[in-house]
Amino acid sequence: MTRRVPLAIVGAAIIAFTVTACAPGVPDPTPTERPGAASTSTPAAPPSPTGAPADESIVLPAACDDAFSASMRERLIAAQLPPDDPTLTMPSTDLAVGAQMLEDLAHLRCTWGVASEVGIATTIALVGAEQSEDLLDAYRADGMTCDVVDGDAKQTRCLVEERFEGEMPGVIGEIHVFRANAWLSTKWINVEMAGYADDMVARLWG
Repeated sequence: MTRRVPLAIVGAAIIAFTVTACAPGVPDPTPTERPGAASTSTPAAPPSPTGAPADESIVLPAACDDAFSASMRERLIAAQLPPDDPTLTMPSTDLAVGAQMLEDLAHLRCTWGVASEVGIATTIALVGAEQSEDLLDAYRADGMTCDVVDGDAKQTRCLVEERFEGEMPGVIGEIHVFRANAWLSTKWINVEMAGYADDMVARLWG
């Protein structure tokens, strides 16, 4: 499977890197009970250990800083991949149905790099269960491997990677994370992506 990359080629260098409270509420008044009377109050449900709602749904991050840990941002910037440069116009997916759906969804776009042969484009979008299933079917039909992540039964991840040889060797790929009400869509070129998607998941779900 071969795709054309809609990027402006600025240089030939390939850069690789290893990316491998609630405020205390006012307590209810203590009810007056007869001695020996059983309490009829229902204990409050414990908060989710991740800080997310019980159904794991998230709200859309207000900014890209909220979607990545400080250490990940530092590693990307150290690899000369500046955040959100307007010249990097690469889409976060080449699949037509996915790109079209992103236009209609509430989303946040985050990029790393400039217009060149090295960069990352990620879109964080909010989706419904049916939309997630439709996208998973489409990515599988397009040849991607989509599997439930070991140790996280609520997360399904689709992966594809292509390597090119010749005068301008390189590698390009896509990573798509589906979890709860979110779709994390990422396309990358000539970047070592180890740990990138895991960092976003940890940041968004705690």
